[in-house]
Amino acid sequence: MFADTVKDAQLADVEQTWTVPEELTNQRLDKAISVLAEISRSQAKFAIEAGQISVDGKLITSARHAVSAPQRLSAACLARAVSNEEIVPRAIALEFIAKYPEFFVIAKPPGPCYNQPMLLMR
Repeated sequence: MFADTVKDAQLADVEQTWTVPEELTNQRLDKAISVLAEISRSQAKFAIEAGQISVDGKLITSARHAVSAPQRLSAACLARAVSNEEIVPRAIALEFIAKYPEFFVIAKPPGPCYNQPMLLMR
């Protein structure tokens, strides 16, 4: 069973911008974001479909969108994987909706992008 304390961690910068290099010309947007942001392709696809990625200032929600050099890609809110050395936990108060032996339900701020993801500690 989880303790009543939930920790959260700071991640890397949430505003990121890249210029598409020649070697990524005609590649899918999810492929380009995964390479440039050093995240998985599924994480890139999620960010694109969540409306977090723009190409030359235009919001794109299709992972299949083809990019070309020298377009500018921007991520409104994109978290990357971090190592244990980068995680600085701190206790925060959360509202527990329900507690069960297998899981619990907490109140979370709305939206797919939360710049301080929560890590559940046993």
